[in-house]
Amino acid sequence: MNFLLRKLEANEQKNVNANTINSDISVFIRNYLNHKYRNTKTDIEDEFSNLFIDLQLMNSYQSENVQKKMVEWYQVENDLKPDLPAEIVLFSILDNEKYGNSISLKDLQTGENSPGNIFALNEDGLLNKIERIVEMCSDSTYTQSAGVRELQFKSKPDKWQILNEYYSY
Repeated sequence: MNFLLRKLEANEQKNVNANTINSDISVFIRNYLNHKYRNTKTDIEDEFSNLFIDLQLMNSYQSENVQKKMVEWYQVENDLKPDLPAEIVLFSILDNEKYGNSISLKDLQTGENSPGNIFALNEDGLLNKIERIVEMCSDSTYTQSAGVRELQFKSKPDKWQILNEYYSY
């Protein structure tokens, strides 16, 4: 919250309410963590405020600060994400209009709206998903030549068909 307040102040935003920012942060954290911000009283809004918890993108930690006071901090952790379906990763690739038929591993890992960033996948996790995508899609290959690593599509599958097939189980 202090970081956001400093940024707003630096941009000369005068109509800033710290309580509103704190509330917005609480909503954000509730989306990603089953956390102390969760109310004991459940309403319809709370039922839909934890949409991203299953993705396990964020963790909370507690540590002691310099004044020996316990503080909570949050971290988005890039890891393997074994429970993340390759079909969902493939959909995110196909849904990104910036991707052509050849996409570098670097773009898939760290590019704008990349699956590596969206799902907090580390390189090994992303490579596992790409391996599964190549198994699923006969028109796709993963190549490593002359230091260039790319996912390539001869023809891209229909992103909606991928989702329909995945969720039709």
